[in-house]
Amino acid sequence: MKNSLFLLGFIFGLGACSSGQKAQTIDAKTFQNLIDTLPDEVVVDVRTGPELVGGVIPQAIHMDYNGPDFEKQIAKLDKNKPVLVYCATGGRSASAGELLLEKGFKKVYNLDGGLNGWRAAGYSTAIVAQ
Repeated sequence: MKNSLFLLGFIFGLGACSSGQKAQTIDAKTFQNLIDTLPDEVVVDVRTGPELVGGVIPQAIHMDYNGPDFEKQIAKLDKNKPVLVYCATGGRSASAGELLLEKGFKKVYNLDGGLNGWRAAGYSTAIVAQ
């Protein structure tokens, strides 16, 4: 427990010292720990609609980073709530995280390896109904 609290404190400390340009990239275990411990986080899946058929992280909301209304969608989010973002492999979500920070979001975390990294770490996904 002490180690977990230390790790979370370390993560939040790094986020606070960020230059504001890059979202903090974290591994799947840390991503899951944040989902479990943060009271008001927002998990955002930035993949395209067709990619969702392969599964999503439970509780994630979909906002297609390549979609024409991505900036309008993120504008509806509370900038003071932590945002945990992911895509398939981590590239688009890193870019989305940078944009979120540019738009004034305070804490943004990118899932290292995206959904592929999530699954490789042994975490499950939810099936999206079509």
